Amino acid sequence: MSKSSASSTPVVSQYHHFVPQFLLKQYAHPYGSRTSKKDRRRQGRTPVDKSTKRLYPRDLVLNRVDFRLDDPVVTETLVKSVLGEQDMYRDSNMSESRQQEIEGEFSKIESRAATVFRKITKAFEQRETGLSLTRQDRNLLRKFLFLLKYRGPTFRERFNHESIDDYSADDRHLLIKYMREKKFKRPIDVWLHNLRVLIDLKMDIDRKWMDDLPNRMYPEDAKWVILHCEFSYLAICTPSRPDDDEFILTDNCYHVYEGRSNEVFHPSSGNMESLSWIAFHEFAPISPKVMIVLRSFLLPSAVDDANPAIKDTKQHMWSALVGNVFGRDTTSILSNLPIEKAENSYSQIVDGALRLLPGEAGSASAKHTFLFKFFSIDTEHVNKINGIMFQNASTCTSLVFGTQKSFKETLEWYLAADPQELGKRVTTSPTDPKRSCLEKLAKVLKHLGSTCQPRWEVINRPTSSEKETTKAAVQALTGTVREMPESILRGKETKTMRIYRGIGGSTMSLVDDMKQASRMINLRIKLDVWSAGHDEHLRQDVRKNLWEMYLQLPRRRVWFYLKLWRAFELAASMDSPNPTMMYTEQGAKDPLDVIAKASNIIAPHRMNHLMQTAVMNDLRIKRPPGFRPWSKFSMDDDGRRYALELRGFAFALPAIAA
Repeated sequence: MSKSSASSTPVVSQYHHFVPQFLLKQYAHPYGSRTSKKDRRRQGRTPVDKSTKRLYPRDLVLNRVDFRLDDPVVTETLVKSVLGEQDMYRDSNMSESRQQEIEGEFSKIESRAATVFRKITKAFEQRETGLSLTRQDRNLLRKFLFLLKYRGPTFRERFNHESIDDYSADDRHLLIKYMREKKFKRPIDVWLHNLRVLIDLKMDIDRKWMDDLPNRMYPEDAKWVILHCEFSYLAICTPSRPDDDEFILTDNCYHVYEGRSNEVFHPSSGNMESLSWIAFHEFAPISPKVMIVLRSFLLPSAVDDANPAIKDTKQHMWSALVGNVFGRDTTSILSNLPIEKAENSYSQIVDGALRLLPGEAGSASAKHTFLFKFFSIDTEHVNKINGIMFQNASTCTSLVFGTQKSFKETLEWYLAADPQELGKRVTTSPTDPKRSCLEKLAKVLKHLGSTCQPRWEVINRPTSSEKETTKAAVQALTGTVREMPESILRGKETKTMRIYRGIGGSTMSLVDDMKQASRMINLRIKLDVWSAGHDEHLRQDVRKNLWEMYLQLPRRRVWFYLKLWRAFELAASMDSPNPTMMYTEQGAKDPLDVIAKASNIIAPHRMNHLMQTAVMNDLRIKRPPGFRPWSKFSMDDDGRRYALELRGFAFALPAIAA
């Protein structure tokens, strides 16, 4: 056959699983193997997918709720025809012979990962107390768990656009910049490229991959990879009642998290939407009886907290990233989940603290191994983990489970639980996806023969007041400087951290300055709220007096405060859905950084004045319709106001003179 005829051969369409079949098979059973006559009768009355009409006794099938239907039903479905999409990873930019290449690469890494997963399930089946993994196996497990998250429908939906104009995620401005620099034409091309990079990623012992990865793929998602792999630890959980309790599996189970978020009502969608969030636990079900849990390093750990330096760092980070954003009383609903870090071959616990073994220098080695125990967890914890899956099932097509009895019991627990415990709050909006999800789950439970009365809280469609929206936005801003906590955690000197140090900051002062800047913003907003309705001249005097007080503070703290305030003002004026994105986008052009770099030639007592003036002028220029000092103005009232603005812009007090 000639090259021309070969190249014109149509690409064969393929069904791509985003949950690998080797994991689905852990939930599977041979068709017709049910022992309960009642179950058989129920199955006989249950509709099945077209792809499952021809079933044979040896076919591997899954117990599955078809969640695509308005009235979901329980059915048996072939393993090979569920939790996937047609040509999901097909790259149409490649030559026809290479368009299915990513799926082929997935097959290779799945084969390697399956070996590690099989070690885990085999040890559990043999009633071992745990198992030992090499550093290489552990790193492969880490990487593969992120791939399970990143290759799934949630991330694909985010990137699945032919034009950047259709991309609506919070990082839109950053992605536009990245696509222009790297000459990507479509957002989907970025995702496919990232998948290739992640499949090929070699996690070296010296962790150089963390510095290299942001240069090889979309940097914002590279940071996500690093956080996922380095700032949580793995634990393996099993039910304490293995004959009664089981873990479920859903489309997005490898992407959901347990944590906290700040939500506000979004008028355009009619739904509650998150402005900021933090994950305490993430999950990876590998069988109905085995669940991998990733716990954030921020949560207490008996071994880590025995080291005063580590404990102090964690407390500072918790205060900055959790306490100041979501409140001091913030807790995890799984805080008492009885898990700990894996033991290792290079250290031992002495008097509750971790100590290196003789001959160990503290550097990583390929010879090191890790002992992962099987942590037995009670029914309440199993139900809470399953409840988190149910809570996030609104976009799912399938709920997969082992046995109908355990599935019915855990669903009953979730629907009957206190609505506040897992956030079962819905609006009166007919388009609210959470409401639709809960209604579907209630129908499923009724089909299973339960008389349980579902409970959830219905709230009226809120009119998001300026106060509530502002508060949530400001809380979200506390976590905007993503790279600065990295300076503490990894000892890496970032660009922003260098600027911060140049005006008197340090790693010791960073967390406190973040905290105080957040409080300064909250006080500024509270004064505006409290004085609403009073004489505007009085309100201006109050703002002026507050600013005069702020001017007496250290310049590094004022720099931090103005950064956050500028980000919020830009986000509000440009109708950005996420203030944190606005800060990141404008960071390189931030006038505050320009001034900070020139601090050695600026009179110290004028530094704060100059930073304030620079920010106010920057906001005048950038706020729509925009202040343009070089444009013409009319001789009416608008022109008079414009002239006053121009005077303030041109004749603000100089700050460089001593």
